Amino acid sequence: MTRVGIALPSFRHTAAPAIAVTHAAVAAGVDAVFAYDHLFRRAADGTRRPALEMFALLGAIAAETSHIALGSLVA
Repeated sequence: MTRVGIALPSFRHTAAPAIAVTHAAVAAGVDAVFAYDHLFRRAADGTRRPALEMFALLGAIAAETSHIALGSLVA
């Protein structure tokens, strides 16, 4: 059986985009969502960008749904 997972958007100011992606993933039948554990704060052009901490983001996702597996990338 093939399982499908996707990475959540974590370079944002709030968890709202990741929560929206998670709800869409659940509706689409995706098996899991994953969050980055690295806080890459510099964009390609050298400017600082927002980054959500992985465990806090996964906690926010876990509070929103129990219908999808959660995971970390690399941690």
